[in-house]
Amino acid sequence: MDLDHHGARAADSLRRRATAGLDLVAARATVAEAQHRRRAARRERLGSTVVAVLCVLGLGAVVLVASRHDAGPSFDRTGSRIGTDGTSVDRTREPHAASVLAAMPSSPIDGKASWRLPVLVQPQSGLQDGGKVTVYGRGFGANESLGIVQCSSEADTAGAGVGACQLARGDETYGGVTYATASAEGSVVADVVVHRFITTPAGEVDCRSAAERCIIGMGAISNYDESGGSYVGFAGQPAFPEPTLAVSPAGPFAPGQRVQASVRGIPPGRGIRMQLCRGDRCQDLVDTKAGATGGVDVEVVLQPAFNDKATGEPVACEDRCVLRADGIGVKGQSAAPLPPTVALAFTSPDPSGPVTTAPPVPLGEPTATTSTTAPTGGSGTSAPVTSAPPQTTTSTTAARDPEVSTTTAAG
Repeated sequence: MDLDHHGARAADSLRRRATAGLDLVAARATVAEAQHRRRAARRERLGSTVVAVLCVLGLGAVVLVASRHDAGPSFDRTGSRIGTDGTSVDRTREPHAASVLAAMPSSPIDGKASWRLPVLVQPQSGLQDGGKVTVYGRGFGANESLGIVQCSSEADTAGAGVGACQLARGDETYGGVTYATASAEGSVVADVVVHRFITTPAGEVDCRSAAERCIIGMGAISNYDESGGSYVGFAGQPAFPEPTLAVSPAGPFAPGQRVQASVRGIPPGRGIRMQLCRGDRCQDLVDTKAGATGGVDVEVVLQPAFNDKATGEPVACEDRCVLRADGIGVKGQSAAPLPPTVALAFTSPDPSGPVTTAPPVPLGEPTATTSTTAPTGGSGTSAPVTSAPPQTTTSTTAARDPEVSTTTAAG
């Protein structure tokens, strides 16, 4: 018997002795359990970070969507589309997605210490329970890890934060969060499932019980400032009220005259921006917010000439100006209608040169709030994202409705 044979027998004997007292089935089960715990712990850490985002945002975080397990076989666990080769497709480069993203701002709305990044949802209205929507976002960090959730409108209008969002789904603590990753350019396109009913820490919410009762939001997991969102409407929801805008006293107006602008029929808590416009050239007068009954009363200063906010060039009204109540944010973030404009006539000739408008003073029911943070609304009544303010958000309040805490909206 040669040395190799002796060595083989000795090794075999050692293996038998070493394993004689072991329960291999139990050992494998223990290893599997440990792996499961590690995976669960990782999900918990990610979820905890999302909660922090939501809490700091004030809007909660962002909005959404269904559990990653609801996405279906053609989408991976992050809501990305899977290609025929089994890899995730960079959907930001698909023709339709590229055109949608290109039309969106590439930075926060207004950029004044704002965290409201441009986020759109398509389709935005007429949604069905369990239907898929596509969420588009811009302005995030390169390759940023993002979370998408579904919240009630209070996440935006009342600053309810995580208390207005669904994080858990099924037996998963953060199963209601869909994860996505931004492209190298900071853009993101993800498919998510929307639900008519969501369960938040405050209770169950029927997203069809009122017009645009819920929000879809998106936020960076590593940077609380990076967030945005969009209101969504479900098929069968009640119709929006018809909004109105009135000015008192009636014109003609003297240059620099202070008047009260009254808006009615705005969804409660939504942001509104008062503007002096001639055609598509406008000057922003004040950002304000609808009160609990959907009304806004704010004092503004009217001038027969103004500086166009886009170009900085002076614009003479020549009796062709209007007072406009606009939404704040990206067009398409809300389907809420805006009130008709009010035509303005002045008693004196237009002054030559630019005119500086004195700061308005809010009056009446909803308190108008001037703010360095633009609420979201777009060319419709303001929409969220986008949502709740992070620590860098600051605002100056001219007057406050007891029910209103800040000028809110998203971007």
